[in-house]
Amino acid sequence: MRGLVFVLLALVWVMPVGAAELPGPEPLDDAACIGCHQETTVTWRAGPHGKADGAGCVSCHSELHDAVGSQARQEQSCVECHGGEHGAAAHSYRTSKHGVIATLEGAEWDWSQPLNDANYRAPTCAYCHMHDGTHGQMMSEDVLETSCMDCHSPRYVETLFASGRRTLAIGDLKLAEAEAAFGDNPEPKFIQMFETMQSKTMRNLRLGIGHQSPDYQWWYGHAALDGDLLRIKAAVSLDARKRALGEK
Repeated sequence: MRGLVFVLLALVWVMPVGAAELPGPEPLDDAACIGCHQETTVTWRAGPHGKADGAGCVSCHSELHDAVGSQARQEQSCVECHGGEHGAAAHSYRTSKHGVIATLEGAEWDWSQPLNDANYRAPTCAYCHMHDGTHGQMMSEDVLETSCMDCHSPRYVETLFASGRRTLAIGDLKLAEAEAAFGDNPEPKFIQMFETMQSKTMRNLRLGIGHQSPDYQWWYGHAALDGDLLRIKAAVSLDARKRALGEK
């Protein structure tokens, strides 16, 4: 009896006063999550997912408390909102070496492991973009560089980032050349072609660099930028010839 009393006293000592019980197996809603995880929701509210049209707790973490971590760490939670399986963001990741490894081996991984310390052979979306476990905007270069160094040497990561900056600089040169081609003749059709080059093709290039996808760096990136540039130059040249013939 005395031993039982000591055990009960020990339990009272280690349990925090007013500690909430873990939720049962019934489905959760966002209000239930927010009620217990106030500190976590601070960065969520400040980030893009906390906006009125953003994502709530359940949409990423599932309705079951036992699965909240394992579901959010898999790419499908992000893909459903960010362009779908065939969107540029998801496709550029899946055509990278990381994406290929995760697709082939992910079913065998222990998704209950934390998102750091190289617990996975290849990162999924959350590993890099929410690496420190918060829910804010995780797109800054220093944070992403830190996540890369979980698995790669600093020199290798620095080389990749330097290469990425040079690759983007070349893309910016192609944009500048395209804009200069119609500088004195900014007709709507030329502006529309340039905006597509700027918003779509350059975005593909950035995704290719960020996800290390060769297809998006080159085929959907630089090769597509070359095609956009040549089409703009050809359209400007044709328009100039037509105007010259019309004047004659």
